Amino acid sequence: MSSSAHPPQRGPLVVFWTWIGVMAVGLAIMIAVPLMGV
Repeated sequence: MSSSAHPPQRGPLVVFWTWIGVMAVGLAIMIAVPLMGV
């Protein structure tokens, strides 16, 4: 699990779902932070 070497060829589908996960987490934080603040 070393990120120093280039990542293995996973295919565009894995990259796509990884981006979806990142976006979902970002959206969840953006929505949760104001709710927590209020």
